[in-house]
Amino acid sequence: MVTVGSGDYAYEEVDVWGKPTASWVVRQDAVVTDSKDWVCRSNPGGHPLVVLDRDSNYLTSWSEGILPDSCGMFIDGD
Repeated sequence: MVTVGSGDYAYEEVDVWGKPTASWVVRQDAVVTDSKDWVCRSNPGGHPLVVLDRDSNYLTSWSEGILPDSCGMFIDGD
């Protein structure tokens, strides 16, 4: 297992993480977390933004039919 960072900001690599909804193909381009510890994954294809909780349970997806192809993301103070 690979660990990067130190102290409060030490992270371990996880080989398989995420529980995609059945029949979805999830190919992540970018991953960000927010103040609720939700994990937002950009996903080129039918479900451009997939949101999971910190335990990788599906919460929601956004932008179906709006963003045909996502490419990275960021979260700001707003």
